[in-house]
Amino acid sequence: MTIAALTPPAPPDTASSRTHRLSTANRDTAAREVRAMVCALLGATGHAGLTESAALCVSEVVGNVHRHTRSPLVQVVVTLAEGYVVISVRDDEPQREPWPRELVDARQLADVPVSGYGLCILQELTDRWGVTRYGGLLPESKAVWFRLDDGARGAA
Repeated sequence: MTIAALTPPAPPDTASSRTHRLSTANRDTAAREVRAMVCALLGATGHAGLTESAALCVSEVVGNVHRHTRSPLVQVVVTLAEGYVVISVRDDEPQREPWPRELVDARQLADVPVSGYGLCILQELTDRWGVTRYGGLLPESKAVWFRLDDGARGAA
């Protein structure tokens, strides 16, 4: 897995890829709404094997936008390419640095917070993930993105 902090994934070949964009209000139902749309899109476009991992990862990333930002909208971009899918979730608070918690030994679970492991889920289920900031030296937004490859780590 690769964690890239500054650059988005390379753009796919536009002749063989399709990009879908959706936005929804940043509310407590946003993760469920986006998850349903993304899973339907993957199922309809030949990427059904990625729906379980995509559903969990989308829920975590959209849930983080809802819990940790005041962005009015959750903006999602799904790029479907030959053999893989890239999903990007954008918010308007680039200064909030997403970073995964350290994984802990199961014997220490009584002393460990029950939340904050969403990015660890991305690390385990995706083939690549990262954070991209938009707006130059004074960024105005950021996106957490992840890539799921057909037949690889993210496939069911």
